[in-house]
Amino acid sequence: MLDEFNKIKEKLINYILDFEILQRKANLLNTSYLLEFHKEIEEEHKLKYENDGLIQAISFAAKGKSENEIKALLEQIRKSYVDYQRHYYQQYNQAKNLEKLCSKYTKEDMEVLDDSFKKYCENYHPLIHIHASEAEKNLYPLLISIFRMGNLQGFKSFLKENEGIFTQEDIEEKGYEFYIAEYQKSILDLQKLIINLKQAFPLNKEDMFYKEELLTREQMDLRENIYNLRDMNKALHKDFLLQFSFDFKL
Repeated sequence: MLDEFNKIKEKLINYILDFEILQRKANLLNTSYLLEFHKEIEEEHKLKYENDGLIQAISFAAKGKSENEIKALLEQIRKSYVDYQRHYYQQYNQAKNLEKLCSKYTKEDMEVLDDSFKKYCENYHPLIHIHASEAEKNLYPLLISIFRMGNLQGFKSFLKENEGIFTQEDIEEKGYEFYIAEYQKSILDLQKLIINLKQAFPLNKEDMFYKEELLTREQMDLRENIYNLRDMNKALHKDFLLQFSFDFKL
């Protein structure tokens, strides 16, 4: 039973590591994408919000809604766009900071980070240390966010600062069967998460980040979409002004 327990535990640790390395890669690719295409992304979303507002206002007018109701609708869309814009710039600034942070780390540093995370997993990861204290569990979201940023020094410092909180669990032989069953469930869950992660953006377009022709193709697709949104925007403004004495622009 001990051999089986150790085998399943090691398998789970490897799946945790594989999943989190993929998450880190996805974060870094998302960062690259945002920095590369931030102008296109910003204009695309502005046009989408504005076009949506124009469409809804025209639809409201067709349903006999009052001008005050329509202006209230447009004001709500304007506020939603401002909220989106605030969140977008936060993401953009975080991406710039992450790029600056990661630029000082090497491939060897990431290997050290992965080894450090694996050692942490062996004793303290919530999926391994099932009966971890609430204090330990509450630390995990911040710990894993530091790992996914590729912040080696931050990860080491965080573990050092909180080493008094982490506890180890001695598992007796009578508990092996329970742990094996729980570990197997976690493995199945991680297998599904890994498949989903690989099939989702940006990992499903990973080649794009390493091939100039694919990156250029992505930029052309984004710009073509923007041109289409601009054409729609012009047509919607024309229809809007035929019905209202005011215009709507973000």
